[in-house]
Amino acid sequence: MLVSKKLAFVLIAVFTMSGLILGNFLWSGLGDEAIAGEAVTVSLSCGLESDGGRDILVAGEVTDLDSGDVYVDECRSDVSLVEFFCNPRGALKAKIIDCSRDGLVCEDGACVEGESCTDSDGGLDYYTGGITGNGTQDLCQPDGDYLFENYCDGDSHEYDFYRCSDEGLVCLTDENGYGYCGEEEDSTVACDEEISVGESFYLGGTEFYYHNATNASFGSSIASFTNEDSVNKIERSVTYNGEYHNTMLNIMHGGTTYYFNSTESPYWSGGVNYDIILTGPCS
Repeated sequence: MLVSKKLAFVLIAVFTMSGLILGNFLWSGLGDEAIAGEAVTVSLSCGLESDGGRDILVAGEVTDLDSGDVYVDECRSDVSLVEFFCNPRGALKAKIIDCSRDGLVCEDGACVEGESCTDSDGGLDYYTGGITGNGTQDLCQPDGDYLFENYCDGDSHEYDFYRCSDEGLVCLTDENGYGYCGEEEDSTVACDEEISVGESFYLGGTEFYYHNATNASFGSSIASFTNEDSVNKIERSVTYNGEYHNTMLNIMHGGTTYYFNSTESPYWSGGVNYDIILTGPCS
C-alpha cells in the first residue's frame, strides 16, 4: 500500500513537471494578446516564422505547414503595417500595427525610421487631388462647394475645409476619386444655330420637328417635340406666340432655353415663318 502511494506521488510529480515544462515552452514566445483592428485565425499548423515572431522592425513571413501558403508582412499605408505571426496555440494571426506611434513609417513590410507623414499631392494643395500616408484622401463635400483637403504639417496629419467658390471654382473629382478645386467643365455640345423648316433634330434625347408656319392655320403648332418619360412618350407642341414658345420649351426641356425668331411680329399675323434659335447647352 505504501509502495502504491509512493508510485502515485511520483506519477503526479512527473505529470506536473511535464506540464510546467510544456507550458513554459508554449508561453516562452508571444502571448495570445487581443488583436487590434483585424484578427484572423487562418490555421492550426502555423510555423516557420522568418522574423522570429512578432517583430515589427523586421519584415518577415509565416508559412502554413499544412497548405504551404506563405503570409508576408505588408504595409497597408505609409504608417500601417500588417504583421503576421503564430500564437502559442499554433494559430496564424495578423495584427494591424500603427508605426507612427513610435515615430516610424511602414516600408517594405516593416516599421522603419523616416517621414511619418506623406502626401501624394505634395502638401496643402487645393488644386490637385491626393491621399496622405494614413489613407485619408481629399474629398468633395456633398454640396460640391467645399473641399476636405488632407495634408502634412511636418510629421503631423492635418486637414482643412476649403471653399472652392471663393475663387470662382467648384469641387471636382479626379480619376482616382480624389477631390480638388477646379473650373467646371463645359458641358455644351455643338449644334446648328438655326433649324430649317421641316427639319427634325435631336437634343438631349428629345426629338424636335419644325413645321412651316406659312401654311399653318390659326392656333396650329409651329414646332413640336416628343418627350419620353419612364411611362410613355408624350407629344407636346407649341403654338404661334413667340413668347409662349420660349416658355414652353424652356420648361419642358430641363431649363434649356430655346427661342423663336420671326420675320415679322412674334404673334400670329398670317404667313409668318419662324426660325428656331437654340441656346443653353448648344454652343
